Amino acid sequence: MRKIYNIIFFLFSISIYHSQNRELDSLKTLLKGKAHDSIRLSFLSNFLKHSGHFAYHEYSGIMIELAQKNVNLSKAGSHSLKLYLTYLGEAYYYKAEDLLLRMDLPGAILSYEKSITINNKTGNKLLTATGKAEMANALILQENYKKAIEILYEALKILQPLNEQKTIGDVYKNIARIYRRQKNYDKAIEFYEKGFNAYETAGYKLGALEVLHLLSHTYSSINDSTKSDICILKTEKIINTLNENEKSTQAVLINFLLGRINEVKGNNALAIIYFTKNIAPLKEAKVLTELGFIYSSLSNIYKKTKQYKKAIFYAEEAQKMYIQTHHENRIQNGNKMLYQLHKLTGNHKKALEKYELFISMDDSIQSKKDEKHVLEAELKYQFEKKELLVKIAAEKKINELNLLAERKNTRKNTILIIMASALLLFITGACFLYYYYRQRNIIQEQKNNLLKQKLLLSQMNPHFIFNSLNAIQNYIFKKNVFQAGVYLSQFAEMIRMILEFSRKDYITLESELKFLDNYLKLQQLRFENKFDYQLIIDKEIDAETTLLPPMMAQPFIENAVEHGIFYKTSKGNINVNFHKNNNQLVYTIEDDGVGLDQTKKIKLQKGQKHESLAMVITNERIQELYNNPKKQNVIDLIDKKDLNLNLTGVMVKFSIQFKEL
Repeated sequence: MRKIYNIIFFLFSISIYHSQNRELDSLKTLLKGKAHDSIRLSFLSNFLKHSGHFAYHEYSGIMIELAQKNVNLSKAGSHSLKLYLTYLGEAYYYKAEDLLLRMDLPGAILSYEKSITINNKTGNKLLTATGKAEMANALILQENYKKAIEILYEALKILQPLNEQKTIGDVYKNIARIYRRQKNYDKAIEFYEKGFNAYETAGYKLGALEVLHLLSHTYSSINDSTKSDICILKTEKIINTLNENEKSTQAVLINFLLGRINEVKGNNALAIIYFTKNIAPLKEAKVLTELGFIYSSLSNIYKKTKQYKKAIFYAEEAQKMYIQTHHENRIQNGNKMLYQLHKLTGNHKKALEKYELFISMDDSIQSKKDEKHVLEAELKYQFEKKELLVKIAAEKKINELNLLAERKNTRKNTILIIMASALLLFITGACFLYYYYRQRNIIQEQKNNLLKQKLLLSQMNPHFIFNSLNAIQNYIFKKNVFQAGVYLSQFAEMIRMILEFSRKDYITLESELKFLDNYLKLQQLRFENKFDYQLIIDKEIDAETTLLPPMMAQPFIENAVEHGIFYKTSKGNINVNFHKNNNQLVYTIEDDGVGLDQTKKIKLQKGQKHESLAMVITNERIQELYNNPKKQNVIDLIDKKDLNLNLTGVMVKFSIQFKEL
């Protein structure tokens, strides 16, 4: 069945319109009087903003005429010109809404385009985005999904900086509609839920009710009746939170939803009563598409209760409405319903006729093409969104630097004026400080260079290089040339990265992970796959933009392999984890080897004495990088059996300041 979202939208409009009689009388009196056009337009704007869509037909044209007349009379660049253009943009929006209601899709699209152009000119971002979001409705009904999805994402880019959650909810809902028509139900559900969350944030109960109904319908399409029923029951909870005044002004909408609730609960007789209540107001408003949907709902209930004669009657009535409004998808689904009903009543001739009509309207080929456009537009939006965020962050940083520079200049000028008599002393002090800090920086640079040399020496361990080459040689002797070539390539890449990283203070986390992966694969080769490993990063961390000093984790991984896993009789595991904690990047290197105490005992038995440089070098690097003069230990080295007697191995934890590009 075609998208049913419009039923709630238009039913709500009817309810609101019938509650505006007092305002309508005031408006008619004002329009007949001698009030200034600006007052008339202000009242019209306020009335149409809070009235139902059925008021648009009569009064949007009057508003356009008044606004256009005053635009023509206003001087270029004047305040009055901008004011009347604002009213004109609103008026074309209301006219477009009326034409959409009456299924004049080309006319609606033309009026939306005029409204968007004018609102762009006046800088009314919210109404520009709203116009785009609503124009997408007309394009969806035309099945022009490519254009619809493009303008929906344009609207979303305008709305997100404004944090207009209600209209953002409308955009997500319409994107979901397109996915649902493509039968991409998972994506439809994803965007419906985004819409629901936006409406809840905005406190917009009507929007939340509508999306829950659409979600229920979508779950029904994938035969998930449990989730479908949950959504319908949620609407009942929201309805129960409405006060009596809200219920009375939204009576038609409430009747529709209560009909659906009782249909889900199996109270078919009560559902029929609620649906039937809506037939008269829909006929009065001549909203044929939604009247057809009510008939379809009644037909479906009568089919469930095996009252096939009534079911056929309402199905045929629904088809009349859909044919008049040219709703091909609903006509197609109506043919399917009539085929099923005629088949159930044994009228095979009629059943065959409706089945052939149903098959002839298959549009699956076009659907696949449109689905591709949807995905392309979404990828384009995601890219542009990221680009926009980067641009905003850069502009914010520039503004902060400019502000900081201005403050420094002001302070400097003040000091120069006040301290003019002490200029010589100031210059002397400045020279002293300059040479002092210059000398300190030279010493610091020398320390950093020394640490880099130590780090390079620890990475270029001759035993590791010899053993790695020996393992590669074994592959060659075994005539496994391909595997030998793979590992030789990895070895060369790792050596290149070590030399390259030794010249840098920071690298990206992505580069660090690549280096560690190469290193661990070579260690697996050396020790004949004696262990498995995992490199894990937190979802909050972007590996492409996160910066960290190179090769901080490698010495500890080497210790885990050489002194933990090596002495283990069974296969071991090494996990290297990066996660963010407040403004710190936390390293965790964990193995399930024999543990610290057991390693020491084994080495004593063998008469070996090993002093690991990992702790010393890493401590010094962190202290120098972050100016830690107290020289306290910043690395936690934990024997896992101290935590749990059933565990073995070592856990190393340390953290550095989180840094991004």
